[in-house]
Amino acid sequence: MRKFSFGRRNGRGFGLDSHDVAVSSAIVAVTLIAAILIVALVDHQDPGGGPAGGGPVAVPSATDIPTPPRTSAPSTQTATTTPSPTAMVTAQPSTPAPPATSTSPAPSPTTTPPATPPPPLRPAVTIINNSRIEGLAVQVEPLVSAKGFIVQEKGNYSGEVVFSHTTVLYENGQEGFAEELVEAMKGYDDDIKIKLNDGDRIKPNGTLVFVITKNFKI
Repeated sequence: MRKFSFGRRNGRGFGLDSHDVAVSSAIVAVTLIAAILIVALVDHQDPGGGPAGGGPVAVPSATDIPTPPRTSAPSTQTATTTPSPTAMVTAQPSTPAPPATSTSPAPSPTTTPPATPPPPLRPAVTIINNSRIEGLAVQVEPLVSAKGFIVQEKGNYSGEVVFSHTTVLYENGQEGFAEELVEAMKGYDDDIKIKLNDGDRIKPNGTLVFVITKNFKI
């Protein structure tokens, strides 16, 4: 049986085995019970008695009696703590959100119509008398002006070449106006000719040259 060492005396150790400890505990318990019975018997015989004032005597309980300490054998097992694996989290790169796209409709292209060029101004008229009737150009002037034409000059023809028909001479870009003048004078002469003024007979001056003959009747 294992012995428990409590101390040393005269340089030598003394000890108690477990049997001796059990016997000692039993003696202490019997002694305690006897003391309790004696105190109870005395208290029953003399209820008013007691120390200094006759108060009740406190009976020590079993827990108040000191018990020899017990020494437990040291444990030979060592607790081993296994470290838990540390969870490793790898941060994933965040994917950037795609840029917002505008869904507004594209403006429709506006087409600016080309500017319409202004109509050419109606050219002025030069009236030339190619007859032997005195003052015929002066008499025709109000007739031409009444049709919306402006008479710039008037006079008698002095060239060598004689026009056999009443004629309207026009320059480049004036042919349409020449036709208007012929149409306006048809009531006075139904055989008016239209020709490009090439400068052979009369020098161009930027106007319609209205050459009248004896066939023009007023």
